[in-house]
Amino acid sequence: KTIQEEHKGELTQWGKWSGLSLDNASQLDCLADNLAYKIKYHLQLPVGFDQKTVAKINEMDESIIVNDFQQNHFPNGDNYLLTTQTYFMEAIHHQTKLKYVLFVGHDSTLLSVMRALDVPIQHY
Repeated sequence: KTIQEEHKGELTQWGKWSGLSLDNASQLDCLADNLAYKIKYHLQLPVGFDQKTVAKINEMDESIIVNDFQQNHFPNGDNYLLTTQTYFMEAIHHQTKLKYVLFVGHDSTLLSVMRALDVPIQHY
C-alpha cells in the first residue's frame, strides 16, 4: 500500500481543512511546506491543524520524497537535469550567446543532482 492509500481518511480531512484535494504527492508537499512556513514564522495554522498533525504531514511528505528518490522517480528533477544538460551542450558547441544561466533550486532539484552523482540518502 502507498502512503496515500494508507492515510486516505487523514488526507481527505486535511484536504477539507486546507482546501486542497491532496490526491497526489505534490499537493501534500505544498501543504507540508506551507504549514512548516507558518510554524517557523509563528503564524496561525489553518483551523483543524495543530503541531502534532503538522509533524505527521511532514513525516509523510519526507517518506514519499525519500521513497521517490530511492526509486529514481523525480520528474521535476529529471526536467531540471535535462534542461541543464541542454545548456551545457549548447555552450560546449558554441551554440549560445548566454554567459550564464541562473536556476532556482528546490528539493527536487537538489535531490536529482544527488541522484545523478550517485549520493544515497536515507532521510530528507
